[in-house]
Amino acid sequence: MKQVRRSFLGSPFLFALTFVFLLLGVELSAKVVVVDETDEIVVNPGKSRSAFKEAKDGVEMRKNRRFGVGLQAAGALGFGGAIMDLNFTPQWSFGAGFGGGEGFQTFKLEGRYVLTGDWLMPYFAFGYANWTSIGKADRISRTNPSYLGEKLLTETEKNEGEYKKHLIYPSFGLQFMQLTGEWAGFSLLAEFTALIDLGGFVAAPTGTLSALYYF
Repeated sequence: MKQVRRSFLGSPFLFALTFVFLLLGVELSAKVVVVDETDEIVVNPGKSRSAFKEAKDGVEMRKNRRFGVGLQAAGALGFGGAIMDLNFTPQWSFGAGFGGGEGFQTFKLEGRYVLTGDWLMPYFAFGYANWTSIGKADRISRTNPSYLGEKLLTETEKNEGEYKKHLIYPSFGLQFMQLTGEWAGFSLLAEFTALIDLGGFVAAPTGTLSALYYF
């Protein structure tokens, strides 16, 4: 009898997304409160560098704000997922994430080297990703993303209805960093990634879009 395969959206993934949204919402909606000499409460009395941890360039921002959380679409996490980033130095950072796609779940670990820049910084990354099917189907005839079935899965894995892929990937991307104002610390990333299957040494090129907020 054909088993129903559970989607990765069923359990911890939705919890992680909810946690990320709540965390970002609390941080970004927080107001700076100052008490003046007349004991009058003033909300947001101007944008100060100390209040919002502003920076003159991306290198300084990565010094001031070292931990980021956010969301990723496509790339090493399949359809998408939740990610974190930890800046050890202004140039080097370590990232992790988990997510998935239709019928599978993923996690990734990566290192990133960011080149010097102002609000737009190019970077290189190299990482490992694990893609594992959830449950077992009679046969895998369709995948989302499509390149999983077209390039990464073998005919044996499709016929057996389950798989576990070990992938490595190099990436090149651009990171936009908001340096000033209440949105200081917000970042957008766009990158090109080449997923390489360690089992068959076949590659699947893909793109990635990510949004992070650094604390």
